[in-house]
Amino acid sequence: MRTIIEEVNSIVSNYETATIDLAEGLQYSQYQTLKKIDYYSNSKYLKAKGNKAFYNIVNAIVDTSVVATDIDTKDIQIIADDKKDFVRAFLLSKDVYNWMKETDFACFLNEAGETRARYGGLLVKKTEEYDEDAKENQLELEVVHWANVVTDQCDIEDGAIIEKHYMSVSDLVAKKDLWNNVKEVVEMYAKDKKFTASGTKIPVYEVHGEFPKNLNPETPDADITEFENVCYYIGGDTSKKQFVMYREEEKESPYKYLAWKKVSKRGLGRGVVEEGFWAQQETNDAMLAEKSAMAISSKVVFSTTSKKIGNNVNNVDNGHIIELDANESFQQVNTMSNAIPEFRSLMERWFAQYEKATAAYDSQRGETPPSGQPYRLQALVQNQSGSMFDYRREDMGIFLTEIFNDWVIPYLMKKFNKQHLLAYEFSAEELKMIDTNFATNQANDKTIEAILNGQVHKEEDYQSYFDMALNEVQTTKAHRFIDIPKGYFNDITAKVTVLTTGEQKNKIATMDSLNSILVTLSKIPNWRDDPVINESVSKIMELSGVGISPATFSTKMDNTATQPPQAQPQSNSAQPQPMMAQTQPVMA
Repeated sequence: MRTIIEEVNSIVSNYETATIDLAEGLQYSQYQTLKKIDYYSNSKYLKAKGNKAFYNIVNAIVDTSVVATDIDTKDIQIIADDKKDFVRAFLLSKDVYNWMKETDFACFLNEAGETRARYGGLLVKKTEEYDEDAKENQLELEVVHWANVVTDQCDIEDGAIIEKHYMSVSDLVAKKDLWNNVKEVVEMYAKDKKFTASGTKIPVYEVHGEFPKNLNPETPDADITEFENVCYYIGGDTSKKQFVMYREEEKESPYKYLAWKKVSKRGLGRGVVEEGFWAQQETNDAMLAEKSAMAISSKVVFSTTSKKIGNNVNNVDNGHIIELDANESFQQVNTMSNAIPEFRSLMERWFAQYEKATAAYDSQRGETPPSGQPYRLQALVQNQSGSMFDYRREDMGIFLTEIFNDWVIPYLMKKFNKQHLLAYEFSAEELKMIDTNFATNQANDKTIEAILNGQVHKEEDYQSYFDMALNEVQTTKAHRFIDIPKGYFNDITAKVTVLTTGEQKNKIATMDSLNSILVTLSKIPNWRDDPVINESVSKIMELSGVGISPATFSTKMDNTATQPPQAQPQSNSAQPQPMMAQTQPVMA
C-alpha cells in the first residue's frame, strides 16, 4: 500500500521534471520558470560557463512595478458599518495599527509586493504559536519563498502545498515533545562524517493538502475514496530514510494565493521578470556581440607589401620614417564594425517592447523626458501606465482585505477584547475630538458631584473644570493613553478597507493643482459672492482629484468665515455628548 512519504516524494519529483500543456505544442514548467527568474534576477545565465557579462534589464522594471503598486499600513483602515460603532471602529483601527507596527507588518507588505511582481504570484502563510511571555497565541503572516515550495502547477491554492525547511539540530530537538521520531532523524544524520551539531541542517517537509485517508499510517485500510485535509511533517530526504514526525487534521488551508497577471490553465501568474525573458535574452546577445565587435575594432592592424618591414610595429619609435620601394605600400587597416550602432538599436527596441509589456515607461521610472517633450504629454503617458498598476494594486487591496477578514481581525478581536491600554499618537483633528470629549466628560462628572453635594454651581465653575481637564490631558502632547475595558469590541459592526486609490496620487501633480486653485482664487476679490465662480471652483476641486470634496471645501470656508477661532462650552445643557462614558473606554 502506498504511504504518505511515497506520495510526497512523487509529487516533488513530478513538479521538478514534468510539464503541463497550456495549448497544443505549448508546454510549461513552473519549476523551470521560477528557476529562470532566480537566475535572471541574480544576473546569471542558466547554462553559461564562467562569468559572462550580463546586462540586467529586469530588476529595474521589477522595482518600478513594486513601487507603483505599493500599499502602506496607513492604507489599511477599519470603518464602521453603523454610525453607533464609529468610536469603537476608530479605536479598533488604532489598536490594529499598533499591532501592525509591533509585528513589522510594513516589512511583510514590502516583501509581498516584490515577490508578487517578480515571480508572478504571492503565497502567504498563516501560523499561530503560543507565546510563553505574553501568555497568548501570536499570529504570524509569512511570505512563502518560491524556491522552497512545491505546488500543483495547474491550481496552486486548491492543490497540495509542500514546503521544504532546513532545520538546525537544536530547533529540531526543541520539537521532541510535540513531534515523533526526532531522535531517530537526528541520529541518522549524525552518522555523516561532515555532521556538526551547530552547522548541519536537516531537511523537513511540511505538507498541506487533501489526501486519501489510506495514506495515513494509522488508517492504511481506509477506503481510497475517503479524503481528509491534513498537515504532515516528514523528516529526512530521499537520499536517506524518511520519518513521519507529525500529523494533524486541518479545518482550513493556512495559505492564500494571489497572481500578478493570471494565465489560463496554469497556477502561477506571469510576473515582471517572465515578461522580459526574451528581451533579457536578446539584450544579452546584442551586448555580447557588440563587446566582441568592439574588441576587434580596438585592435590596430597594418598592411604592407614590403618584405623589409617586420611582423609588428610595437618597437617603432615616434617619428620613425618607414622607407618604401617603388610600388610598395604601408597603411592601417580599418577594423571598425558598421554593426555596432545596430546592436544598440536592437537593444533599444527590445527594451521598448519590455516597457510596453510591463507598462513601466520612462515617466513611471522617474527618468528625465526627452528634450522638447511637452509636460502634459509626459503626464498623460504616466497616468495611462499608472492605470495598469492601479489594477494590480486593487487586486492586492482585495487580497489584503480577505486576509484581514479571515485571519487578522478574528485573531485581534480575541486579543483586544481583553482590558488593555491603547497608547497612540493621534493627529491634530483626532486630538481635538478626544480631548474635547474627555474634558467634557470630566467637567460633567465634577458638576454632577458638586450639585449632589449641595454646592452652588456656576457657569464659571463648569468652564474651570473643563479647562483644567483639557490642560491635564494635553501634557502628553500628541500621545494619549486610553483604557479599553474588557468586551468593548463585542458585536462591533465594522469592515476592513484597503485604500488602493485616492491616497496613491502623484503628490507633485496634486500640489500643482492645489497651488493653481489658490493662485486663481487670490486674484478674484469676493469670489464666494459670485455663484458662477463658486460653482466653477467646486467643479475644479472635483475634477482635480486633490482629495478635497467641494462640499467639504465650502463647509470649511463657511466655518472659517462665521465661527469664532475656538468655540468654548457655554453651559451644562449645551455640552457635546461625551465620547466615553460608563462601560466605554476612558482616558487613563
